[in-house]
Formats: sequence, structure tokens, C-alpha cells
Amino acid sequence: TKIITANAKINYDIKTAKVDKDLSAKLLAEKYNIPIRNFITFNEIVLLPDDVITAGTTIFLENKKRDYQGDETSYTLKEGETIEYVAHMYGVRARTLRSINKIKKGEEAKANAVIKLKK
Repeated sequence: TKIITANAKINYDIKTAKVDKDLSAKLLAEKYNIPIRNFITFNEIVLLPDDVITAGTTIFLENKKRDYQGDETSYTLKEGETIEYVAHMYGVRARTLRSINKIKKGEEAKANAVIKLKK
């Protein structure tokens, strides 16, 4: 079981919710009446139904946008952060960030790498 904490910096129309108490992905999916498979797809930082999402974390209740629509153009990775984490923070799909930054699935950028958010 993984413990997940992440806040999104999105500022456009997408359905999200703030977790009010620590719960598993499975229980959150049930609470919002979303099939667990979809919940995991919407929240790419979640890998398993038993992963615990901590209070205060932003969760997505629908697919994230394909392209980032905010003002920031890049993000510098901190130690332990992943492309999926950055995608979650900015409300964009990890696949998009991997494509823009030429990072293959299964590979990770290193700490201090600058991740472009837009093409």
C-alpha cells in the first residue's frame, strides 16, 4: 500500500475534490460512484485500489486535460517526484508530459530536471 499526498494547481474546468480524511482509492471511488479502474486512470499517481490518499489531497473525478492550460511553462522536479506526480499537480495527463519531454514510459527524470509543461 502506498500513501499518496498531492495538491493540484489547476485553474480550469475539470471535476476535482479534496479528500477530507485518509481513505483508500477503492473507498474514494465508491464514495464518488466511479469505477475503481476509471478512478485509477483519472489519478495516475494511484496504482492500486488499496493505496491510501491522505486528507487534503486533490483527486480527479474525470479525465485530466490532454494539454496543460495554465500560465506556467515548466516545473523543476524535486527528489522523489515522478512525471505522474507533476501531471497530477498540473491537471494534465502523464502521457502528454512524457511526450513533450521525450521520456519513455518506465523511465523517470532525475531530481532537478526541468519538465516542460507545454509544447
